[in-house]
Amino acid sequence: MTLVLSEVSKFGIVMVGDSAITSTHDKNDKLPSGNPIPKYVRLGAEKVKQVPNQPIGISFYGMGRIAGIPTDVWMNDFLNHKIKVEHTLDEICNILAETVNNAFFMSMQNDIGGFHVGAVLEPGTQEAYPVLYHIFKERPDEKFHLQKDNPDGHHFTIEEWREKLELGHAYYLRNGMYEQFAVLQEKIIETAYELNGKHGIQIPFPPSLIAHERFDRLQVGLMCDLIAMSDRIASVGRPISSLTIDLKGDVTFSSALGDVSYV
Repeated sequence: MTLVLSEVSKFGIVMVGDSAITSTHDKNDKLPSGNPIPKYVRLGAEKVKQVPNQPIGISFYGMGRIAGIPTDVWMNDFLNHKIKVEHTLDEICNILAETVNNAFFMSMQNDIGGFHVGAVLEPGTQEAYPVLYHIFKERPDEKFHLQKDNPDGHHFTIEEWREKLELGHAYYLRNGMYEQFAVLQEKIIETAYELNGKHGIQIPFPPSLIAHERFDRLQVGLMCDLIAMSDRIASVGRPISSLTIDLKGDVTFSSALGDVSYV
């Protein structure tokens, strides 16, 4: 299981991911004792990646491996060898979908899962705007395909999209343990609104990209902590990786293995 959360707002893009990858083995694989290998969780996987030299981030969910290779390792290789600086956002999305589809076909893999793709277009100009896309398959028998959730999925023109964002609207994608997380996230956001309305406590504050990143990290981290103290296998877990992209196109990245001093 996985938990990835991505947000688009007037400040830019925030992408957050837990670091747990649940591993299962074929029933024919055995321990030296002859017992089957139990399901186990590996922590420390970086599920959020920056596209080199571009204001684009990609996170993944639902697939611990691609063609037998841990997905975080596979993604590093893909980004370093398949993507060129001259590729556009749409080209990168289509190359990723095609490459994963080919890898699944060649290895007879049928996992469901996908990727979030966040980017800032026309960075550093007065026309800069953030977008948040989704490459995924929901059924074993379908192929990975691109869905331009934000803004296209709302049927906004670019001008309408900029206006919505400027009014303070934020839009999320959440995947992996999304149904359970949705319950928690909605309560956290509801509480933030109530604290502001009744007590004048503004959360997140100050209005900035880094404040949104901290707030999103808190949400994902709290879900990880709650699962850790529950009766479920820790299929989502700390440490957390995150990435931000501002309207100038500047990218900041916090590694799951780095010393991050906040939530």
